[in-house]
Amino acid sequence: MNAAWFRDRRPSRYDLALGLVTGGVIAFNGITGIGLGGVDLRRFDVVGALLVAAVTAATILRRRYPVPTAVTNLTCMLLWFLLGFYGRVILIVPIIVCVTLTIVLGRWSGILAGLLTIGFGTGTIRLLFSDHRFVDYSVIAVLLALSSPSLSARRSATTSRGAR
Repeated sequence: MNAAWFRDRRPSRYDLALGLVTGGVIAFNGITGIGLGGVDLRRFDVVGALLVAAVTAATILRRRYPVPTAVTNLTCMLLWFLLGFYGRVILIVPIIVCVTLTIVLGRWSGILAGLLTIGFGTGTIRLLFSDHRFVDYSVIAVLLALSSPSLSARRSATTSRGAR
């Protein structure tokens, strides 16, 4: 990623594209049931559409308002699973949150976002799944959350060295 791209925090066409693609894929997965399954207790409805709209808007505005959009995105992910909507594609959202906070606000913010994501993820998994699936899903959630800040910090450090 270009470090200069993250200096300007106004939403750009790339932010718009990422937000629309993310929201579109989550909605497609929730509506059609094609792709990764999830809790599958509730059909996609107006509430699901509102959650997807909130994720889309927060993803578009993530560089301008990194902390409020991170909270919005993580809350929407938690609600998605608690309300029982189909699909796990929404799990891309915490990765976007962790990478964005790491690049915009620094490595420690990304690590904090990773820890919050682990808390949200494992709490949700514990509420929804049986004991044997809790361990499997929790390991995946922890690894994803921990890898996102470190990968984006390495990438931003490499980019900033190349910009000198």
